[in-house]
Amino acid sequence: MPSFDLPTRPGRFAVAVPEHWATFDVAREQLVTAWRSAMAGADSAQERLQIDEFFAHAKRVTSAARKAGALWGAGTATVYDDGFFVGQVMLFAVTAPDPATFTTPAMSAALGGGRGAGNAADLPPRTVTAVRLADGTVATRVCGQEEVQATDAQRVRVLVSHTFVPVPGTGDEFILITGLSPNLALEEEVLDLFDAIAGTFRFLPA
Repeated sequence: MPSFDLPTRPGRFAVAVPEHWATFDVAREQLVTAWRSAMAGADSAQERLQIDEFFAHAKRVTSAARKAGALWGAGTATVYDDGFFVGQVMLFAVTAPDPATFTTPAMSAALGGGRGAGNAADLPPRTVTAVRLADGTVATRVCGQEEVQATDAQRVRVLVSHTFVPVPGTGDEFILITGLSPNLALEEEVLDLFDAIAGTFRFLPA
């Protein structure tokens, strides 16, 4: 379980992801290392193509995430007998309005996506709930669908889960745990996975 310095106030926190996920610390070097490792384990040309597509998307997302203040990221492109799963989790330090009214303006803009006109207007309503993390912290979660720019010419609809964790001792500072996956057909399973990952989040003694 990695731990990280909080840039907003003194303190540290930790979060866990599945062991087979690649963590890339939102840095190009770690992403390249993860790509090489994934390609080395690929068993077919199709799998290598899928891995290439995933990491091209991951590169775009993590580049935007750095600009948006991301602290850390992790992801997977896993082949199963019955399909292919792609997922990413990013952590941000943000100053935000009431999470219940959060429309992901900065986040969606940074990721090249949103809920604007055209097809994006047909996105289903999002859900907003209060959740309790493993350490007892009460957070706010916003789940739904968004569109992100996968390539220069292609926009992809993804499942998103935004969990706002209030930073102790502040009134408007949060750690934002964002999960994204294009596996729309697995919505319940994917959101449960993001819920489990966010649920491991905890603040550590300074």
